[in-house]
Amino acid sequence: MLDTTRQAEYQRLNAKYLAEADELLAKKGCSQASEKLWGAIAEIVTAVAAKRGVSLGTHRSIGEFVDLLHKENPRWGLRPALL
Repeated sequence: MLDTTRQAEYQRLNAKYLAEADELLAKKGCSQASEKLWGAIAEIVTAVAAKRGVSLGTHRSIGEFVDLLHKENPRWGLRPALL
């Protein structure tokens, strides 16, 4: 089970990266913004995985977990959105 401290940290980082991406997009820093958006995605996916008792430590494991989420909930459109 995910402890609330870790969950709060994943959510805090997700919000931080999203805000930074917005700022960078406003300044036309698309490349850096895309890196921040990836960070935001990675944090929220890691939070969902941790809540299920799954530890993600690599980009590959995050991608595989997104594949699993997409198979479970195809209407969310997670995988096509990340291609």
